[in-house]
Amino acid sequence: MLGVTTTADLSLVRSRGEEWRTLAFMPAAALWREFLDADVLRLWDGWLNRPLVEDIRSAGREIWVMSGNLGSYLPTGVFDPARVALYRELGVDGVLVNEVSRFRRVLARGGYPRLIAHRGLCPGLCREFASRFAAAKALGADEIELDVRGTADRHLVICHDRDLARIAGIPGSIDALGVEQLAAARLRGDMESVGLCTLEEVFRLLGQSIGYNIHIKEAGDDGWIVARTIRTIREYALQRIAYIAGDAEVLDYAMRMDPE
Repeated sequence: MLGVTTTADLSLVRSRGEEWRTLAFMPAAALWREFLDADVLRLWDGWLNRPLVEDIRSAGREIWVMSGNLGSYLPTGVFDPARVALYRELGVDGVLVNEVSRFRRVLARGGYPRLIAHRGLCPGLCREFASRFAAAKALGADEIELDVRGTADRHLVICHDRDLARIAGIPGSIDALGVEQLAAARLRGDMESVGLCTLEEVFRLLGQSIGYNIHIKEAGDDGWIVARTIRTIREYALQRIAYIAGDAEVLDYAMRMDPE
């Protein structure tokens, strides 16, 4: 499956003629009809209402909701059981959240939608630490979302930011540093004794026990980051449970490098 953020990206994928499964990160609820070529539509929680869900459902599309503290209806880390009950009642297929531990506590044992952990567990572990993803799995997440960047020595590390200024308080962009330098960098947050982890470390830790939503932030020269990501997915036999999201350049490289 490929993740797309614009109708142009979606058209690019469909123009290849292959039967790609696609997830659309929609920029606005009013645009949902423009994304009907996608298989899954992701909505912000604040957009969710019964008529919209019924319209998308009638078009035969899956619905994932982005909840948590990003554009949400409630303060950080607070979840409304009635809202979760509405997810179930409306038949929402997936919920992507920042606070897996608090969200899981208000979910009934049965009938809940697919739970996707946005960048792993939050809070408690800094977002680039491998154990964050293992903790999300232990708390019941069905899938984890993670951001991938390339290092100067062509390794893949998990990092949302382009540089280390915010997360470690030191200068230096990810693509200008080597993997050992990044592993040695002390990250801010509740786990200041750890550095960045690699994509392979996460795969080695969790294997086939969970799904992976891999957001490749940049394709890299000649698409090497995309190629390395695809190769690593294959090495760990994760083709059926991992999917790639990114900009048009990332998607173009992904489809050319892995037409299956």
